[in-house]
Amino acid sequence: MIRDECSQFNERLSGWLDRSWEAQDTVPPAELSEHAGQCSRCHRQLVLAMRLVGSDYDQPDGLEDRVVERIADAELPRTRRFIPSLAAAALFVVALGAGVLFGTGRSRSIIVELTLHAPQAASVSVVGDWNGWDPVRDPMTDADNDGVWQIELKLKSDTEHMYQFVIDQRTRTPDPLALVNVDDGFGGVNSVLNL
Repeated sequence: MIRDECSQFNERLSGWLDRSWEAQDTVPPAELSEHAGQCSRCHRQLVLAMRLVGSDYDQPDGLEDRVVERIADAELPRTRRFIPSLAAAALFVVALGAGVLFGTGRSRSIIVELTLHAPQAASVSVVGDWNGWDPVRDPMTDADNDGVWQIELKLKSDTEHMYQFVIDQRTRTPDPLALVNVDDGFGGVNSVLNL
């Protein structure tokens, strides 16, 4: 039920963002604000979206120039971490400005944030091809106890990664926010992360 509401929120948020660029409408519709008031994950997305369109947010002087310069100098790899809203894409651009994209020589890495809404979970970790599918190596955290588990991973770019979440050290599940999922060959589903 919550997943359906969040999916509808993401669709409405994307629609509002598309309209706000043209009409410079910086006030989100009431239904977005209502849902965001009940869902901390969606609240963060709405705050980012409002910052993106210029509502109640004064960016530091020179931030835009520094981000553009950083992007131009970085020779960025193509990244296709698909997140269901433009607000999350805006977070990626802000993250670039904050310096989370790394490039050294030929080997480049990128910081990826994965989240899972699992309010009943006592623990969540992420397993994938980068950690040998080891459920102990990459534990996720829920620092504010809002049921949204998070982790930041430094992964090799220009690579396709397979992953799953492990809830309470026993239940494996694909990422509900992933746009691409594939059969894992063992009766389960892997999510695909293209960087």
